[in-house]
Amino acid sequence: MEIYIGVDWARHGAVAVLSWQGREVRHTFERTIAGVRSLVGAARKLSRAPEPPMRAAIEDGDRSLAALLVAHGMTVHVAEPTKAKNFAASLSSSRAKDDRRDARNLAKFAMSPLHRNEPYQVPSDQSEALGCLVAAHESAVNKSQRLVNQLRAKLVEVFPAIEVALGDLTTRTSLDLLMLAPTWAHGAA
Repeated sequence: MEIYIGVDWARHGAVAVLSWQGREVRHTFERTIAGVRSLVGAARKLSRAPEPPMRAAIEDGDRSLAALLVAHGMTVHVAEPTKAKNFAASLSSSRAKDDRRDARNLAKFAMSPLHRNEPYQVPSDQSEALGCLVAAHESAVNKSQRLVNQLRAKLVEVFPAIEVALGDLTTRTSLDLLMLAPTWAHGAA
């Protein structure tokens, strides 16, 4: 039989609730290799099996912990925080923050084929590199938009006619015109 594990982030590490054949055990551990090994050891002790099948659910956050759990033989389901919160609300009326209850609810989430998502797959080097590239691109686009907004605000303040005339400040024509007439005095000449 599978051991179901719910992992909730705690201030210092993580809290897990392991559930096996109606028995529950709470286990706290650090989000490190040694901490995950201690969690696997607790699962082995609970099931009295050297390699028990383990299915874990964690809230989305630090994907490195999900990868560590997978590397230690667990099937891991990474739950979107809203989905996990809604699932927990369907089980309990209390909305108070309690790491153990949250971990127990995540263990129940792992037990429910109707609610859990596809198992987490550790990204390949290429997909991880692509993810970094996409994040860098998004950052550059956001920075570019902030700079355009700052330029527009400054133009409205000191050179409103040119701001209206240019419209789109991201074009090459706008840049060329601003280079030729960087101040009101240059534009009047």
